[in-house]
Amino acid sequence: MDPVRPLKKNRSFSEGHVDLILGRHRDFPRIISNLQNLIEDVRSPPDTEGSANWTTLTTPPSPPSEELEPLTSFLHRWSLRFSVHVTLIALFETLFFWLFVSKKEDASLIGLVNDYAGELLRQCDSMNTSQRIVFMDIVDQLVNQTQVASQGAAAAATRDLANGSLLTNSWVYVGSLVVLTGGLAAGAKYRRLPVHWRQLVCENLCLIIVLGLYEYMFFSTVVYPYQSISQPELNRMLLTEIDASCSP
Repeated sequence: MDPVRPLKKNRSFSEGHVDLILGRHRDFPRIISNLQNLIEDVRSPPDTEGSANWTTLTTPPSPPSEELEPLTSFLHRWSLRFSVHVTLIALFETLFFWLFVSKKEDASLIGLVNDYAGELLRQCDSMNTSQRIVFMDIVDQLVNQTQVASQGAAAAATRDLANGSLLTNSWVYVGSLVVLTGGLAAGAKYRRLPVHWRQLVCENLCLIIVLGLYEYMFFSTVVYPYQSISQPELNRMLLTEIDASCSP
């Protein structure tokens, strides 16, 4: 009797599928080995060049550096600072000139004329009535008092008109600078530029105060004590002109 042959096991679908994959990919064992090596490298990366590369790959990128301020914003902010400074200087100079310098100039000229005519007026006080009549007759012959008075009034009106125009110009300059500063400030607010207003105002106010103190010191110690032309010098100049014009 023939020996009983063992029954041949039919191949399941999963086994056939595995054989199919292994048959198509002969290098499958090498892929598995490479994956195992990669896992080991991840767990304990060696101190080699590959480790440096791995560290470089795994390190998060540093945040980008802060961008530089645009040129237009830089110019806008500094123009605003300069305009505030110049506006305060213009306001200070206008007030200082019209309230102090101009009045001092007028007082100096009036004082010079009073010094020059003081001696003559003192001589008139010492004259008697007849001498005063003779003196006034001489003055009337030499000077037309009505004409001098009208010319003086016309000159005063002309001077007031000219100085009023200068005063208007000075305040127009200040107003123009105020408008410019306001426009730059509004533009900075609209563009949301970082302007430190408290520091800007305090800094410029301190500068103007220091400038005002220096101007006051300079005028008090240099300008006001300045000695203008004196009466004896004027007498000499007048006599020189008379000798040159009236001598035979």
